[in-house]
Amino acid sequence: MLKAAEKKKCILCEKPLACTAEQVKTMFEVCRKNNVPLMEAFAYRQSPVISKVKELADSGIIGKIKLIECYFIYPMSDLKNVRLKREIGGGVTYSLGEISNESNVDTNVLTVLDFGGGLKGVSHVAFDSGFRNEYRITGDEGIIEAVDGFNAQGKLTITIKKDDDFFIRGRNYKTIYVEG
Repeated sequence: MLKAAEKKKCILCEKPLACTAEQVKTMFEVCRKNNVPLMEAFAYRQSPVISKVKELADSGIIGKIKLIECYFIYPMSDLKNVRLKREIGGGVTYSLGEISNESNVDTNVLTVLDFGGGLKGVSHVAFDSGFRNEYRITGDEGIIEAVDGFNAQGKLTITIKKDDDFFIRGRNYKTIYVEG
């Protein structure tokens, strides 16, 4: 990557961008010095569903955001898979940490985040559990759910769960479909 940047080539790098913060700093310095853009291949930012969920959350439809949950779990049994090679930054944390398998990389990581201001986050990524690929945003007035996955194709579903009087009437649901 550094040689490409020195030759003034634009850089689109697959995850992980690097294995250490020091490596990332070096990459940015070389790219800045050579006036070359550096971008990690993070396709989710281009997803129509994620864009719509963000638009809905930003609109205030669920009130003040309190919790963001993300689950990206898929079983991986092929121990020769590149995502399980420690020497090149393998492991579920870098690909999508408990180190407890033959490949000696993390395969199941639950992260709890505190962003301040009352906003929390939960992320569960794993290679050693049953498939799960969804995310949810909880506000003080409702919930937005996307359960079709991050890079799914076709007619995808976003559900808004909202009720002004939750304890008396139950939940009202609104479903939005987005082409992915």
